[in-house]
Amino acid sequence: KEIKDVFDFAAKIDLSRKEEYSSDYDDQGKRLPIPEDAKKAIDRLKSLIERMPKYPEIAQAYFLLGKLKTRFMDSYNDISSEGSPDVYPTPEIAQILQEYEHHSSAGQYMYNGWHFQELINKFPKSDFADDAAYELAGLGPFGEVETSNGELNCIFYPMAEFIEKYPNSPLVDKALDRIATGFSYARAGDMRVVEEMRY
Repeated sequence: KEIKDVFDFAAKIDLSRKEEYSSDYDDQGKRLPIPEDAKKAIDRLKSLIERMPKYPEIAQAYFLLGKLKTRFMDSYNDISSEGSPDVYPTPEIAQILQEYEHHSSAGQYMYNGWHFQELINKFPKSDFADDAAYELAGLGPFGEVETSNGELNCIFYPMAEFIEKYPNSPLVDKALDRIATGFSYARAGDMRVVEEMRY
């Protein structure tokens, strides 16, 4: 019952963006606090994973946590204030570096979908495995979208790989549409829209 209660609570969190992405920040560019219900859901999901790591139902906990992280904790700007991450990192920094990767184009550490990957690694036969793989494919990579000779690089390869690995997933059509939409915007020169497709 506890697992169901936590999942029901987390599933009710509003993941939509009311306006454009910048609405998550104040006038000084500082990220607004995470909503209390989202913070509570994240903490409860983490607790479930720590206490019941091998329960098959925990696959859904990883998925919901990945979705919440993607929406409310997709970037981490304060890693330098925690000390040097390259020299004997503290457990906190080690965890941050596990879940976040630095992207020069974004100028900050971005969530890398670690919880989605953990779901796939630990529960590959779960009904949530293809959902996690789709979310993971949609997280990146960042970087240049168009090369000097006008050919698109591999930014959409993760979606293609998702389709190859999960050909029977109900999300295949969505992945194909995402690829087609991304290429359309990229060819039109709208790199901003392509990068924001990550969200």
